[in-house]
Parts: sequence; structure tokens; C-alpha cells
Amino acid sequence: MYDPVRDEYHLFYQWNPNHVGWGNISWGHAISRDLISWTDIRSWRDASSQALVGNPNSPIKHDQLGVFSGTAQPINAFNGQQDGTLSIFYTAVSALPTHWTFPYIPGTEKQALALSKDGGRTWEKVANPVIMEPPEGWNITGWRDPYVEPNPALDEILKQTEPHYYMVLGSGIKGVGPRMPLYSAPATDLTKWTFLGALWEPGLNESFAGVEISGSQGFNFEMSGLYSLPGADGTDRHFTFFGAEGGSIEGHFRWTLWAEGAMTPRYPAGSANKSVEFQTVAAGVADWGKLYALSSFWDKKNERRIYWGWSEDELGGSVPLTRALGYQGAMGIPREVFIQYVDKVVDTEDGYLSKRSSFVVEEMGKKGKYLSVSTHGMRPLPEIVKALKKTAGGFYNFKGGKRGPGFETLKQKKNGKRVEAKRFVLEATISDVGCDVDEVGFVVRASPDGEETTKIVYNPKLHQVQVHRDRSSLLPQVDNSTVWGHFRPLVLAKNKQEEDIKVQIFVDSSLLEIYVNERWAMTTRVYPWRDDSVGMGIHVSAAEGKGQGDSKLVAVKDVKVWTGVGKRNGLEGGLVWPERPNNSSSKLVWDGPEKTNGGVWWPGF
Repeated sequence: MYDPVRDEYHLFYQWNPNHVGWGNISWGHAISRDLISWTDIRSWRDASSQALVGNPNSPIKHDQLGVFSGTAQPINAFNGQQDGTLSIFYTAVSALPTHWTFPYIPGTEKQALALSKDGGRTWEKVANPVIMEPPEGWNITGWRDPYVEPNPALDEILKQTEPHYYMVLGSGIKGVGPRMPLYSAPATDLTKWTFLGALWEPGLNESFAGVEISGSQGFNFEMSGLYSLPGADGTDRHFTFFGAEGGSIEGHFRWTLWAEGAMTPRYPAGSANKSVEFQTVAAGVADWGKLYALSSFWDKKNERRIYWGWSEDELGGSVPLTRALGYQGAMGIPREVFIQYVDKVVDTEDGYLSKRSSFVVEEMGKKGKYLSVSTHGMRPLPEIVKALKKTAGGFYNFKGGKRGPGFETLKQKKNGKRVEAKRFVLEATISDVGCDVDEVGFVVRASPDGEETTKIVYNPKLHQVQVHRDRSSLLPQVDNSTVWGHFRPLVLAKNKQEEDIKVQIFVDSSLLEIYVNERWAMTTRVYPWRDDSVGMGIHVSAAEGKGQGDSKLVAVKDVKVWTGVGKRNGLEGGLVWPERPNNSSSKLVWDGPEKTNGGVWWPGF
């Protein structure tokens, strides 16, 4: 959230202070002036930076077992004014366990409100929830994570006589499909919410364009959101984002998805409320890896839409390993979201662009000679990328060019030593991918003998970007599965050649974030055991018997590497957390059975 009154950004995150396991879900809080450097609201120690916390002994009964996700807005919820008051809408939890596969305990979740008069330094919960129960007649799988924003486009569609705020939640109906319930409240009083109906009504485990292209919508939505972006012609284009539970396939446990759709008014039978229906026109995957629980806000300061998500660790459920690590999960790099336009491309023989996909056809040339298309674009915030590069301890530039199959270690020109780093940014361009190429890409976090290595490649035959982790770590507990995501370069009409593949790779110890052509992203984890697993290089493989000695299979050029990024004033993470020491661990404790209801509510570690 951006607070224009104090010129401050606010980051809220879910955590369990002094624990690394899920439980006692609370909100932590940090502030920033620039989205780059952050300060804990009080201190990094223990539970000092809690904003909201559930408490079984609190007089407020509806959130005794947890404060689940939600939204913050820089307005006074009681009058809609920007008077310095901040408001948080959150899901209050009073019964556990809750999961889409379990029978839902009535009264588990309610939508609640808290306010701050001092810029988020302290918060006061409103005594009564603002929405008490799910829609009548819904046999729900869940009902949580309120996403609250104004939406003038919806005001116009619904012909509202005054400005409104809108709320969507993640939900689902057992045996029917996931749901995104829609509510509205007048901007002058955000405690008075009216249920308008289901914004979107997918069936069970549906996929808009096929699972390998647009993911699976599963059986229950979490962390749903709704927003509009201006199109090239000035009209509003409408997007949703959501976490989808239950549509697991190999390489993907759950999905972080987006969809674009047309919104049309409708009048539900037996209801006096006008509602809207979201009809999907394009859909895709917001992150092909472990970035989940996306949230979004409008950055008024810079007039842009931002996504921000969280990546859990992948330690195979090992409690000892997780406790030894001392933390669980990390925020990814915030992303700018926009509509990406690509002018004059050629459709594929199988009609990929003309069928259901992540693209919208904007224009079709005479006799279909070319198409102009658009899609959901996303890129890491440019100022963060710039700041990371500025803090680099080393910079290496490799012009590159055409090459055949093989592996080339990136070496320093001045002394021939390996380019090494645990934290770095790598950018490169891949082009002219020949028909015999099986894989082309990069190796990171590699030991000198290759015992540990992680391979990030584009596979043109499968139309996938893949991260091969089978040798990423000697630790047997960690997840070493291959992570993949659909990516298909567009063919330019002017020369009938595929567009260049522009790659950005960010590595922060175990965290890998990969961006391709500002419309594809993946976040994943690797855990090298060896201290010398810090090398990197270029990898190309070809079909058996092809390309041996051939230096013209593919071009890998303009390879740039910034090493040692994020360090400032002697602190490894000093750019982002200038007031946290290198070791900001707090003492880990165990919850006894009296705090966990004998382990029914949460495991307690």
C-alpha cells in the first residue's frame, strides 16, 4: 500500500513470530520511501513488528486463531477520506483446521477491519466483523483474503450513483467449482458491504487454454484480486489474479494465475442487486514456480499497477532442516504489471494465437497475413533492478554470439578465474534458435566439478522454460524436481523470424527469479550444500548427432552479470534491510499442546 499523506509504502506479510512452521498467523509490518529499502515498524527482533495478531484471550472473538490475508487502503473506512487514517481489511479466523478438502466448519472465517491513526505504528481492531458470513446457500470450500479497491470502471458498468469500493474474496463451492464472490460498499462507509453475486463461476478444475498453457483453476480460490488497466484506445480492460488450489500436476503443486475478461451487468434471479459477470478472453500463469499469494496495489506515486508475492521454501517438509535454516519463506521482487502490445506477428500453423491462449488479438491483417496481439505484461520494478546493479561488487560483460552444443563456464577476462556469486543478476539475449537445439540457457550455483549445478534453459521443442534441479543440492531432503513453464516466442511478420528471447535472472542465495520478454516469470528455490557452488555458465544441447562442431546452432549474446548485489555498509542485505544485522534470527520456540489444541490448530514448531 502507498500512503500519500506520509509518502510511505507499507509491506504487510503473514508470519508466525519465533517459529518457522505455519500457525498463529499474524501480520508483520515494514515501511519504505522507495520500495527498495525497508524498515521494520519497530524492530526485527522477535514479534516486535507485529501489526495484527490473533489472541485466544482477546475480547474480540472472531480472530482468536489467526489473522489471514487481506488488503490495506490509505483511507478512513468510516468516511472514505484520506485524513491520515489507514484501514486494513482482513479475514478473521476463529476455527481450525480449514482447507478446501476438509468439511468447512461454520463460522470459521469472517471479514474484519482494523484502523491506524499513526501511520501503522499501532492498530485498533473494529469490534464487529464487516461481513459476518458467506453467501447464503453456498457449501463453501473457503471464504477469505478480502481484496478491496475502488474501481471506477465497475461503478460505470453498475451505474452507481456514487463512488463505491469493491471486494472480492477467494472461495469455492464444494462439488461445483471455485468462486470469486463480489461485494460493494459506498466509498463513504466501508463497513456496509452488499453481496452482488459471484463475479466468476468456473467449473471444477477447469483450464482456459489447457493446463500446460494457462494452468489449472483448481477447486478453490485464494488471494483473489480484481483491477482494471487502460487499454491503448483508452477503454478499461479488466483483470483478475488468484491462487488456485487443487489442480496439481507434476512440477506444479498449486497455481498463481491471471485472467483478462469482459465484464457485463446481470441481474441474479430473486435479487434486487445488480451484479456483473466476468467472461474470460485470455488467461495465463502469473508465476510458473513457487511465488504464491499475490497481492496488488495501485502505486499512485508512480501511476502504475504492482504485483507482490511470497515464495515458500522447498525443504521437503523437513522440520529439522527448516529450523536449522531459521526462517520460512521470502518476498519476491515487486513487479510492475501492464498490457504488453506486440505489433504484426504471424500465427503458428496450429493457430496458437487465434485459439484460446494468453493473448488477445487486437488486429488482423488482410487475409490473415499478420496479427497484432496483446497480453498481460510484467517486469521487476526498474528502480529495484537499477539499485541492485548499483550495489554490485563485480560486473562482467560477455559479447557472445553463435555457438554449438556444450557448456562454457563464465570466466573473468583479466585472470581467467570463474565468475562466482551467491547473489547476482544475469541478463542475456537468446536468438536464432535452430531446429536442432534441444536446450539453450544458463547454469547457476555450480560447483567446479559439476557435482552441484542448477540448469535454467529454454526448450524450443516443448515450448518451455525449465529449471532442472536434479543436481542442485547434495541435501536429500530438498525438492529437486524440474520446474517448467510454457513459453513460445512470437514470429515477427516482417522477417518470419522468432522474436529475441530476453532473459533476466536474479539469484539471492536459495531464491531464483526468472523473467522472459517481460511477460513470463518463474520463482523457485535451490539449496546448494557446497560452499564452492557459486559458478555459472552458458549451456547448449542439441539433438543426438546434430551440431557437433557446428558453431551456428543458436546465438547467446549480450550476457551481463552483476555479482554481490544487495550488499551495503558491510551488510549482506543492507540495500533492502539497512537496519537488520547479517544475523537477524530470533530464538525459535515450540508451542505446547495447550497452544495448539493438541496439534489440531497448528504443528507448533
